[in-house]
Amino acid sequence: MMKKSLIILTLLFIMGCSETQQNRPVISEQIQANNGVLIIFYDKSETSVAQLLSLGKKWNITLVYDYKSMNGLALRVANPNEIAHIKNFGAEVD
Repeated sequence: MMKKSLIILTLLFIMGCSETQQNRPVISEQIQANNGVLIIFYDKSETSVAQLLSLGKKWNITLVYDYKSMNGLALRVANPNEIAHIKNFGAEVD
């Protein structure tokens, strides 16, 4: 009786292990917010917040938050569709 139970349990275990599960993606869709906020990081020894903000005036950029401990800025862009064109504006700083 014990041997029969052990065989049945082993078979059930093997059958359970061989079942495949459907692979479901962890994230089915990436949603990117388009809220017009661009976060940039800068080298404090090469530029200042004032220089970056004056450079951003041509895109009508306003300061949302100054990440002082990380040398970063959260900037709101008037036209969120222009963010792709603005991403490298810090390279223009002399």
